[in-house]
Amino acid sequence: MKKLFTSKILLAFVAIGACATLSAQTVIKVGAGQGDKQKTIQMAYDSIVPATVAGAYVLELQSDYDPQTEIYPITFTAKTGASEANTITITPATGVKKIISAPDSTIIFDNLVFASGDNVINVSSIDGIKNGMAVYGVGLSFLSNPYRFNSVVSVEPGKITLTSPATATYTPDRKTFVGKSDTKTIVFDGAKYIIIDGVSRTGNTGLEICNPNSISAQAIYFKNNATYNTIKNCIVRGANVSGQINNGFAGTIYFMGGQYNTITDNDVCDMNDPNIPFPICPFQMTAAGGANNNNKVLNNNIYNISNLHSANGPFTFMQFGSEGSSANNWVLNNRFYWTTATSITGNIIPINIGSLSSGNRFENNVIGYGAADGTGISTVISNNGTWGTGNGMRYFTCKNNIMAGINYTGTGFRGFSASVSSASYAADDIMNGNTVKDIVFTAVENDKYLEGIYLSGNLATAVNVKNNTVSNIQIVGSNPDIKCTAYGIRQYGTGANAFSYSGNKVMGVVAGESNSTTANAAYGIYVTANTKSVVSNLITDVTANSGNTSAFVRGLQTSGSTSAGQLIANNIVRIGTTVGSDVSITAFHQDAATSDADICKIYNNTLYIGGTAPATATKSSVGFLHAGLAPKNDLKNNIIANKRTVGNTEAHYALQIKIISEINSSDYNMYQFGKFFGKIDVDDASNLADWADALSTPPTIIFDAHSVVADPQFEDANAVMPDMRIKATSPAKGAGVALTDVTTDFNGFARTTMDMGALAYGTVSAIETVKPSSIGVYGADKAIVVKDMMGQNARIYTLNGQLVKSAQLLSDKESISVANGLYIVRVGSFSSKVLVK
Repeated sequence: MKKLFTSKILLAFVAIGACATLSAQTVIKVGAGQGDKQKTIQMAYDSIVPATVAGAYVLELQSDYDPQTEIYPITFTAKTGASEANTITITPATGVKKIISAPDSTIIFDNLVFASGDNVINVSSIDGIKNGMAVYGVGLSFLSNPYRFNSVVSVEPGKITLTSPATATYTPDRKTFVGKSDTKTIVFDGAKYIIIDGVSRTGNTGLEICNPNSISAQAIYFKNNATYNTIKNCIVRGANVSGQINNGFAGTIYFMGGQYNTITDNDVCDMNDPNIPFPICPFQMTAAGGANNNNKVLNNNIYNISNLHSANGPFTFMQFGSEGSSANNWVLNNRFYWTTATSITGNIIPINIGSLSSGNRFENNVIGYGAADGTGISTVISNNGTWGTGNGMRYFTCKNNIMAGINYTGTGFRGFSASVSSASYAADDIMNGNTVKDIVFTAVENDKYLEGIYLSGNLATAVNVKNNTVSNIQIVGSNPDIKCTAYGIRQYGTGANAFSYSGNKVMGVVAGESNSTTANAAYGIYVTANTKSVVSNLITDVTANSGNTSAFVRGLQTSGSTSAGQLIANNIVRIGTTVGSDVSITAFHQDAATSDADICKIYNNTLYIGGTAPATATKSSVGFLHAGLAPKNDLKNNIIANKRTVGNTEAHYALQIKIISEINSSDYNMYQFGKFFGKIDVDDASNLADWADALSTPPTIIFDAHSVVADPQFEDANAVMPDMRIKATSPAKGAGVALTDVTTDFNGFARTTMDMGALAYGTVSAIETVKPSSIGVYGADKAIVVKDMMGQNARIYTLNGQLVKSAQLLSDKESISVANGLYIVRVGSFSSKVLVK
């Protein structure tokens, strides 16, 4: 064996359990000058006799290694004796960068035209086209049903003849692909304990693994239960635009039988060639090749996908567990994005979950922006598709992920969602700690929606929806007649399992623009009947822009209750300050709620409506409104302050109900109101006394005996980021009643005295502090200047929340060019208004 290898044998320490043993490491240099059996990776790998794997091997690529001398695919089979200690590593030598790539046999045509019944296609060139090659293209109906490729049966100057005639006239605006199908660059065929280490993606040492072919092509392929292999520090590129039978064989990295493999610290992306389209799917796990379980995909940059040129196949960053194949217990922690504006066809589902997946963990991922460092914008355009529908996080955890920096054009947008779960998941793991922010969705069809976070009510287990943040998301219509609906967090469905909502922040949800003519609607948090509790959530700046007076805004909306009743406590809702149009506004809107036995406990909430309505406004606003007929509500220790400016004919109520029996009891609350205190059915109650008298008939319970109408004296309720703490002189301080259901405040601090509202006196603010415009952020000549914040990311918005520009601050004084106008600038946790003139 020593004569076979030209390199030396090294000693390496390999830790096994608590012990460390010496393991021999043999370095095999690979290159043209290394001997007949070491010219290629395949030769060097095959030269390792299975029985001799008694130590670790390193196949080190030299500067004279020529990837074009490989016979593709490079295939790694199992080696007897390979183990965690006895690995086989393929890596470049220091200072060596190589591209390992299957030969490109794909010819791409634009604007081919033929008629129904034709099986001859005129082409501009026949260079490289051979009999037997596959033909693939959007719009070629004879290719898309069933999902099989047509083949070339003859080649003549200027034309090719196909195996079957066209069944429809084809005038494409996209591309047609002719070439070899089923190409692969590297295959792990039952291989174990192989490491491909590219060393660096940016330095002078590196490794790219590519497949530039466009028809059923994979760069890396796992089959026959390939296990314990690692791919790291590489750039993996693909160009496959095609699905095949049952949407298979689409992934740049493809699993047809592989477990316990690790793919980490790679770029998985397009070919970086403007003449080669983006691939349809970076990762796919499919059927027939065995289980695809317990793999880890960590810290990779996964970017640039499109299905614009695909007639079928999964269009997603990762396709999981479908078509008869399991894909269980994966761990995912990556960045997914587009570096350039991208057109697609139909829906985009960032992570597409099949019905056979379970135990998977989707945590600490980032979807969006235009680069791995969180700068720029992912711009995706689809004229007929929805972002993020489908199965959502089906049998997945969804924790601590970010979806941000996205401009999407299509027919719907849903951020993180959970639709089916397993009873084995902890309630805290299903939707916890996620952030959805800086999203602009342009709807191209009428009556479409934007949802930051979505929960199906039919989940198989209880769910604690907690510590999620939704901020600065907006839906606009591609024309003013398109109706837009926006939800910060939405739960839909009436399954039996109880939901709990706590610690969520919804800050800036916008539906429509000021020139809209339709009844746009915006909700902060919307939950349904199987919700157990809504506690310590923050909702601010929910806005519906429209010239249509049927538009409306609702901060918190609940519908129905669990059999044990709901607890609605310690929530802060501040809305209205960003609403300038004549629309209906409700801080807390309750639909058909509870039965006599299911009391809804509404305790220690701070509900505030501010802002100024147009002088001719006709629509009212309400702090708490119940729209149903059969609830039983208990209201205590709430601050319900409606300080919206009164127009000519509108009214701004503290409370509104259908019938008096909707309130079971009410006391120790503080109210503010505009023209009237409240409304019962169609009758206005002018003041608290009239309201209490109406509810106390018959007088079995005295309502609001200890409630007051007063100014709660918030620190700054109308700031861009509101401060809803009460001042030392507030009449709400110590004026409440002790409640066993509410022993802490919004921030979790113990209530030593029972103050009204969500924030106990002396607690910290609920919202991040505001950066004054005089400190570091100011307007200049057609620019915004940011000082002393190098390394952070600045985002500039219009006043209605639409993202204008995002910029990485590369120095202590950065000038960001913008048109004249008034903007909101956010840098880190600081915000300020800036006038540019």
